[in-house]
Amino acid sequence: MTHFVPLQPPSMPHFAPPTAPRAPTSPYGSCYVFLQSCNQNVRRNMWTRDYWGEENQRAGSDRAACEQIRRSSFASWCGISVNAVATHFNPPQFVPTGTVTPSSPERSCYFIVINCIQAGVQSNVWTRDHWGEINLNSGSDRFVCLQSRRNDIAAWCSTSIQAVTMQFIPPLR
Repeated sequence: MTHFVPLQPPSMPHFAPPTAPRAPTSPYGSCYVFLQSCNQNVRRNMWTRDYWGEENQRAGSDRAACEQIRRSSFASWCGISVNAVATHFNPPQFVPTGTVTPSSPERSCYFIVINCIQAGVQSNVWTRDHWGEINLNSGSDRFVCLQSRRNDIAAWCSTSIQAVTMQFIPPLR
C-alpha cells in the first residue's frame, strides 16, 4: 500500500491533551479535532471529524492543513488557546493490488517504497522498520515513524520522499 503524504512536516508536534481518548485511525484521508472547550455550539471532549476542513482546506490530504491550519482556525473560532485544541491526521493512501496494510502488532512502524536501490528491500511490499523501532523508538513515537523515518528511508533508498509510505501502529491504551 502506498499513500502519498505531503512534504510539509508539521511545525508543532501532534498534540493530545491528557484527557483526550485515543484518536481515530481511520478512515484514511481524514482530519479529526478534539476541543476541550469552545465558545461556539460544537461537540467538546470527543474526537470529531473535520468534514468542512477536509472539503474546503485540504485537511484530509495535507498534514499541515489538518495539524496546523485547522488547529489554529478552531482555536481562533472558539476563542481559546491553541493548546486547548488537538488535531489528528490520517493520511490518504493508495493500495497497490494485493497489498494489505499492516495493522499489528502494536508499537510498530512499517514502510513501503516504490523503488529502492538497497539490496533486500522489495518495491511495493510492506517492511517492518525493526532498526527504527530499536534505535529511534519509531514503534512508539508517531512523529518519528511517519516523518523522521520516512525521510531517512527515502535518503537510504536514494529515492524521493513521495516514493515512501509509512504506517504507524500505536500502543493500545
